[in-house]
Amino acid sequence: IDIRNNYGGSLEEINNLYSYLSSEPYTLIKPSQVISKSSPLKTNYFRKSGFLQYAFKTLMYPAFFFGQTFSTYKKDGKFYYKTRADKVSKPKNDVFKGKVFVLINGSSFSASSILTSKLKNDKKAVLVGEETGGANDGTVAGFYSFQTLPNSKIDLPIGVLLVQPNITFTDTKKGVVPDVKVSETMEDILEKKDPQLDWITTEIDKEKRP
Repeated sequence: IDIRNNYGGSLEEINNLYSYLSSEPYTLIKPSQVISKSSPLKTNYFRKSGFLQYAFKTLMYPAFFFGQTFSTYKKDGKFYYKTRADKVSKPKNDVFKGKVFVLINGSSFSASSILTSKLKNDKKAVLVGEETGGANDGTVAGFYSFQTLPNSKIDLPIGVLLVQPNITFTDTKKGVVPDVKVSETMEDILEKKDPQLDWITTEIDKEKRP
């Protein structure tokens, strides 16, 4: 599985992928935390909408409002956002039972880091490459509130959902560290070489030998 230079995706996608890699029921993430019950509403719903889009979104706003509002709940003084990925999921009938290698690098972020962190914790795969850019213990993403900086006028997306893999946290404040570190040099890039993938193919060839 190659998730190098992968900036992320949806929880639904990685939960579906994980269901093909785990032979037993699993829970992908811990309950996702938000600051308040209204946090999901601070997502610039009308951002970059043309006239027709604005009109349509205006009509749909009540559904959006109630959908987001009822997707949050409070427990032990904290607010959480409901997702399917924090519930127990069943493996697929045709789950893959072979050895899994996953390629990662410094441009693996967000959902790709959640996936690799979970795979490493559960010992479902061998991670090869370089430390991910996304943190091992979670990410603040899910949906975003865009804020315009006062001087540069740059639109800065700020995640409002704390998403953490269902793992034993490392508390290292680092990305997901590969099981096998294989670095890519500038020379490799210029010569279009892939030492990380080469390591995996060599390892597979070794395991095929009698």
